Amino acid sequence: MAESLKNRTVNGVVWSAIDRFSALGIQIVCSLIIAHLLTPEDFGILGMITVFSAIGLVIIDSGFGLALIRRNDVTELDYSSVFYLNLFLAIICYTVLYCVSPLIADFYNLEPLTQICRVTFLVLPINAFGLIQNTILLKKIDFKTIAIASLASSLFSGIIGIILAYNIRNVWALVIQNISMYGLRSIILWCVGHWKPMLRFSITSIKSMWSYSMNLLGFGLISSLTQNIYPLVIGKFYNATQLGFYSQADRLQKLPATSITEVIQRVCFPVLSEVKEDIYRMREAYRKIIMTTFFIVFPMMILLIGIANELIMLLLGPQWSESILYFQILCIVGALYPLHSINLNILNVVGKSRLSLVLEVARKVILILLIIIAIKYDMIILVLAQVVYSIIVLFLNMYYSGREIDYGIIQQFRDISPTILLSLISLGLISLFIYIPYQHEFVLLVIKCLTFIISFFMLNRIFKTQSYSFAIPILANLIKQIR
Repeated sequence: MAESLKNRTVNGVVWSAIDRFSALGIQIVCSLIIAHLLTPEDFGILGMITVFSAIGLVIIDSGFGLALIRRNDVTELDYSSVFYLNLFLAIICYTVLYCVSPLIADFYNLEPLTQICRVTFLVLPINAFGLIQNTILLKKIDFKTIAIASLASSLFSGIIGIILAYNIRNVWALVIQNISMYGLRSIILWCVGHWKPMLRFSITSIKSMWSYSMNLLGFGLISSLTQNIYPLVIGKFYNATQLGFYSQADRLQKLPATSITEVIQRVCFPVLSEVKEDIYRMREAYRKIIMTTFFIVFPMMILLIGIANELIMLLLGPQWSESILYFQILCIVGALYPLHSINLNILNVVGKSRLSLVLEVARKVILILLIIIAIKYDMIILVLAQVVYSIIVLFLNMYYSGREIDYGIIQQFRDISPTILLSLISLGLISLFIYIPYQHEFVLLVIKCLTFIISFFMLNRIFKTQSYSFAIPILANLIKQIR
């Protein structure tokens, strides 16, 4: 059993990594090319309506996707019923958002936003067509098929976006790129997923998942609203250009932080759901997951802080220089992201969706209070409020989630403290390069990266840290599997 879980997890992580990083890598590359063709204001305009799309996507799924993954006795009728419910909710959401689009434009005092909203929100019904296909593949831990769909849709939509950005030079290139990505992904999932819905709908089936799903829906709504509250606030109280700088910085920092964590999360949820009754196995598994994920993500984010200037200048150009400081601040948030995400995943696996909802409400009240305080000042203070928020709620997450599997705050910090210390020492080493007169950003970028990576791994090897002993065999195994 244990070996089977291990093999499935490793294989799942490999294909989940290919899915996540290949798709995101293509999206980032395309976004960087488009960033040279469009203005920060164009990116900011699209960012203004991100919160509405995100909330719509959460409502459409309503938590039933995770409910299906978690259940061990899912039937074809269950899948079909949720499929039709997703489509119904998608039509309702799009209709409502279509009607309120003029109000959204008035809120931002930007009249052209009405038509942009009405076209952008088409992603809701389009995405609904592929939700169950994706859920079934997740439950089977078939990340190879998901990777194919994500890679192909990202590639072709990216090409479409670049061609349009070169020719029309405005925000519509981003809008059409986004719609085409969701559309192509849904089409591919239908073609390769080998699942078709029955012509039946069961209200009994929906009711059997209702309680668990509604708690997740509440959690998702609050989470989506607050995760996208910064674009909402910046777009309203500042301007589209400032939002463009912030959005690009946030997108770049989330690439490593959220992607690596979510790759592991997506695989671990269905796998560990099978051993949720064994608390000892759960605790030891999550301990290794936290230490390994943090060992990879935290130093990567600290390195990005050290190379932010060279990275932004090379990737985006001087016109995006104002996003450098935003990027460095947000990297601190990204460095702590694995601890937040993995601890919350513990609650979902053990079925504490109600506790997840209560904690989410508490966390977001804290965030809103911090934003109300910070909005009186400039953008830097507003962005710094995210760091303060992340640190405060980290203790909240670690306490309640760790309590479920007897893995508390002190033990978690004891496990990750060597990674934090050695990462900061490595950052101190590369910060000395400001005194060396290298003029070319690329040369300095390479030297800083090599110095940080070598020093971090050498220090871990010298001190024989436990995270290092966990992570190296796993990384070696993943490389072997990929080959």
